[in-house]
Amino acid sequence: MKKNKTSHHSSQEEILPLEAFRKIAHNELLSLLQKASIEIIQQFIQLEVEELCGKVFSHKKNDLCHRGGSENGSIYIQGQKVPLRKPRVRKGNEELPLKSYKNLRKMDNISDRILNVLSAGVSSRKYEEVIEKLSEDAGLSKSSVSRQFILESRKKLDEFKNRKFENHKFFAVFIDGTNVGGQSIVTALGVDIEGNKHFLGFSEGSTENYEITKELLVSFRERGLKFTDKVIFILDGSGSLKKAIKEQFGDSAVIQRCTNHKLWNLLAKLPEKHHEECKLRYRRIFSCNEYSDAKEEYLGFETWLSRISYSASNSLKEAEYDLLTIHKIRMPVEMRKTFLTTNTIESGFSGPKSLMKRVKKWNLGTDMISRWVSVNLLYQEKRFRKINGVNKINIFLADFLEQQLDKKVAA
Repeated sequence: MKKNKTSHHSSQEEILPLEAFRKIAHNELLSLLQKASIEIIQQFIQLEVEELCGKVFSHKKNDLCHRGGSENGSIYIQGQKVPLRKPRVRKGNEELPLKSYKNLRKMDNISDRILNVLSAGVSSRKYEEVIEKLSEDAGLSKSSVSRQFILESRKKLDEFKNRKFENHKFFAVFIDGTNVGGQSIVTALGVDIEGNKHFLGFSEGSTENYEITKELLVSFRERGLKFTDKVIFILDGSGSLKKAIKEQFGDSAVIQRCTNHKLWNLLAKLPEKHHEECKLRYRRIFSCNEYSDAKEEYLGFETWLSRISYSASNSLKEAEYDLLTIHKIRMPVEMRKTFLTTNTIESGFSGPKSLMKRVKKWNLGTDMISRWVSVNLLYQEKRFRKINGVNKINIFLADFLEQQLDKKVAA
């Protein structure tokens, strides 16, 4: 497969060979758009012209058509006409219609394709390059594409903020903060009793603090989200997160600290020569099946830390036994890996963060960050799978609630 390249001063792009387009031409244009994205709209038209007329400046054969300049044309985006320069092809005195252009005019969901292209990153191309390419190929100005994306993404923001999850009940919630455009985004991801993962919402602020976490948790009640009698919260360790959760959920909340975050904190306080042994001892704790064994390993690790680093030892003690909650409540081994860390929420952000890093300027006085976050999290959510050990959830929840009843009776 050969690639044609533009000059060094312009962005490079892959051009699918004409033979491939001849094959694709027999399929629906929608299928082509799904696979190659909307950026090839104009490219598709030009390749059809090339098939009919030959390459520009090439020796023309008598049986080929010839180019007849171009004229104003249009495609439809959500029922609105958008201008497009349409090439003209003639054979003798007769003008030939272009099949690709005819098919494009039939499509009324191009705005959805633009939204998917922008939110998915278009094969890792920069956002700015996507806008430029769409402008060049689809006949849209940068500003019109931007306005279209703002319109569509704001709909996604409203959809995201107002989701009620009426048919779901959640037994676990991951909460973690991440930085987007210099702002702290505290995001909540819930796991329902069927093992499905859903982004429950996010709150934006200058720092990951108590107020924006409280705002997020209050929105759960306002939207009528349903939770089991006891809810497991998996946190990165921020005191503000824990305070807000305890205030809003009280004794219903059970806290599990992210084991990865705590390990990173410990390593940052230790000389490098102790890192490998630290990781080995630390991981040994969470490889235990029984809580009693995990606690014994934990205490041994705590003793070892106290001999080599006062600050690292204090950092571990700060977590108390929240690192062992999943063991203490006897969560099945098959499920534990998911609930020991906030990796689930971080993986959901990995694709969006990669794309959003390419945005050079965030308009902090607008809803720009919120719109991008909501669009991308909804996109990522569609790719989630059920948690591991999903067939153990009902048994675990029955045992978990029974443990809590036993505690009440004992009290």
